[in-house]
Amino acid sequence: MFHQVATYSKYLLNSKPFSGVGDAVFSSQLHKIFDKERSFYAFIALDVVRKKNQLDERVLNVNDLGAGSKTSKGNERSVKSIADSAVKAKKYAELMFRLVEAFHSHTIIELGTSLGITTGYLAKANKKAKVYTLEGAEEIAKIAEENFKLMKLHNAQLIQGNFDDTLEELVSRQDRIDLVFLDGNHRKEPTIRYFNTLLPKLHEGAIVLVDDIHWSQEMNQAWKELVSRPEVSLAINLFEMGILFLDPKLKKEELLVRY
Repeated sequence: MFHQVATYSKYLLNSKPFSGVGDAVFSSQLHKIFDKERSFYAFIALDVVRKKNQLDERVLNVNDLGAGSKTSKGNERSVKSIADSAVKAKKYAELMFRLVEAFHSHTIIELGTSLGITTGYLAKANKKAKVYTLEGAEEIAKIAEENFKLMKLHNAQLIQGNFDDTLEELVSRQDRIDLVFLDGNHRKEPTIRYFNTLLPKLHEGAIVLVDDIHWSQEMNQAWKELVSRPEVSLAINLFEMGILFLDPKLKKEELLVRY
């Protein structure tokens, strides 16, 4: 807890609203992403499913394969508690939608489906895209499949199992990967390892989103290591999550953006 308070205080002190980067065209795209007034009809339907899950009292037996939960002890968790604590907050999910929409991401991989609501934002942003989403917990994956039907997702495929068993094979089948959302194992070593597994198929211009970059000192270290990688040019730190752009045309820098 002290770590998060200290890092958040530092973030508030040093962050500011997005004001642009050197590349004018790229900067224009980013302004679209951070514009909270840019709403889409899909947001309404996606929010209905979110609220439905927040009222769902079913209790699941969760075989958590990641770093666990900071809000729940033991293996039993209600759907509504997962919807409140593990699903990406609405404003960040909408930012991710605008990101996919602005950069026309076609092949998307999400590590950590949870209830599938964030998957919905990724898939609805570009109906021509293919979203592959990986989930370790079997009972959570079943709820996600229910939500896919409610959201009428036709371009998302859920792969259930340990990431260590599923990711490498999935990556090997892709020609290239446009966007990745790392949200499944909040520890340094797996985060770096997943990035390295994905890297051969991440083309110049690909985007990697890393969730909960200040969840722990370990995740903070993972974020710093990824930012320093030579393949990464622009890094945007939103505190709740980070965005990495693998575009060699961009100046290498890290921006602390208040959103």
